Amino acid sequence: MTTQKANRLSTEAEILRYFPSPRAPLPEGEGIAIFRYYVIMNFYRWDHHDLILSVHIQPRASHPGIVGVYGDKLKIKLTAPPIEGQANEELSRLLAKLFGVAKSKVLLLKGASSKEKLFRIQSPKHWPEFIAPP
Repeated sequence: MTTQKANRLSTEAEILRYFPSPRAPLPEGEGIAIFRYYVIMNFYRWDHHDLILSVHIQPRASHPGIVGVYGDKLKIKLTAPPIEGQANEELSRLLAKLFGVAKSKVLLLKGASSKEKLFRIQSPKHWPEFIAPP
């Protein structure tokens, strides 16, 4: 869906036409604020004190870092190539530093050989402002 199309979505019914099975109920109201809330909140969830994070990686980037929301995933650029787990290692180190935990507390649940990954961060000490606390 293009940005122009997203900006034209004005009611909950129109949003649900593009996102028919939301993981959580949409808040009350109308307009693009609902759309932004829904998309931004979709890439993570809390499981008690653990954070479940859905990530899309771009290996072999010139600079590492968080790009933003990519569909229902958090897009992260990595400098390491996707060879012999090098990108997974770099991503684990980056997430451990970002959330203030040891690397052993960052568990790869799904996507060891894919660009789409699912992580469990056990009891993060801190988190970026775009992630709401549990």
